[in-house]
Amino acid sequence: MHDPHRRRQRPWYESPWTWIIGCGGCSCLLLILSPFLLVGGVGVGALGSLRNLDVVKDAVQLAEADERVQAALGTPLERGWLPQGSINLTNGEGEADMSIPVEGPKGKGVVHFQAVQNGGDSWRFDILEVEIEATGEIIVLAGQTEPR
Repeated sequence: MHDPHRRRQRPWYESPWTWIIGCGGCSCLLLILSPFLLVGGVGVGALGSLRNLDVVKDAVQLAEADERVQAALGTPLERGWLPQGSINLTNGEGEADMSIPVEGPKGKGVVHFQAVQNGGDSWRFDILEVEIEATGEIIVLAGQTEPR
């Protein structure tokens, strides 16, 4: 039989202590992880800015204009998100040694380049080549291919 004086037991989610402990735990976890989330966000932003540098855009445009690259990868070429290498810029002069993944309608590849900027906005490509992922073929657009 039902006792009318007996207290009803509340479900766990109605208890204020459940919410206090849960929210407190989540807050502590967020405080602990926040430096890692910030560094990760900055890292992704930095990679995004590298892929949008003029020298990277120029290299991909030159690769896209080549008939051999068009036959292997198709057009348009989309720049990937994980460029590798280095770039040094000082007072309008700079050097870049980078690789950036690209993808076209027919396949994937990597644009490798070494370029120099001697004042002004234009870059001179000492080495510019496209490595086709499916075949391993290297299409040399400028300079001589480097051993890999």
